[in-house]
Amino acid sequence: TRSTPPIRLGIAGTGAVGATVAKAVDAGDVPGVELTAVAASGPARFDALHSELPRAVAFASFEELADTCDWVLEAGPPAIFEALARPVLDKAKTLVVLSCSQLLDRDDLISRAQETGARSVVPSGAILGLDALKAAAVGTLTSVTIETRKPVAALIKAPDVASQAIDLTGISEPMQIFSGAVSEGARAVPANVNVAAALALAGMGAGQTRMQVWADPT
Repeated sequence: TRSTPPIRLGIAGTGAVGATVAKAVDAGDVPGVELTAVAASGPARFDALHSELPRAVAFASFEELADTCDWVLEAGPPAIFEALARPVLDKAKTLVVLSCSQLLDRDDLISRAQETGARSVVPSGAILGLDALKAAAVGTLTSVTIETRKPVAALIKAPDVASQAIDLTGISEPMQIFSGAVSEGARAVPANVNVAAALALAGMGAGQTRMQVWADPT
């Protein structure tokens, strides 16, 4: 019988997640997957990661990832999402989305994937049970709420904190800084909404799924 060729994986981003996945795949820890290329913010970032990999891989642009890879892992800052997603979807490849808040209210990207036969995959990441929520959404969901607690340092520069002049310095007890729909949270606390976005995509949608964000110094 003919063996199935490995999935050719490209990774966009060399931060903590991108580097960890690259090392695991290149070491052979993920059966059936082969690391093909990596896109980085510059040659120095690529070289730093490449020096730790047992096999040689290509330094690629986003377009080259879409051309040469079957699956592309988006593991960079949200700002790169549009530039990466477009060529991957245009080439009918599979995009693994970590910045899943970038998919909220993006019917154009969903439509493009449907046109080309591409796929967008959202890993469960930091939250379990998305399969159960997705199954429940086939019936009737009346409410879904996620509560997120973050260290003060992770929230002190959030847009909502700045616009409302919320002073988080010196707090000794948890303080709620946002409560509302996930669609609103994507603007208020954009760096802390990916898990809530995954929950919304699996369930009731960003407009109906609620989120609370707490600054917690404890």
